[in-house]
Amino acid sequence: MYKTEVFDGIELLVDLPELKLNLGARGEIVYAHPEGTYEVKFSDRQGETIGLCTLSSEQFALVWR
Repeated sequence: MYKTEVFDGIELLVDLPELKLNLGARGEIVYAHPEGTYEVKFSDRQGETIGLCTLSSEQFALVWR
């Protein structure tokens, strides 16, 4: 299993209704916290940021490096 790193692409395994993001939404890791959580940025098709949140590794799957 790969260690998740900054700039890796992820896919949500859960809904995030507070950000209007559903299971399957794709984002990018922008920061890895020392305690094992990650700041993830979600963007629209034009590249505009639509959400930034802290996720645990159980909430997403790695889809690209």
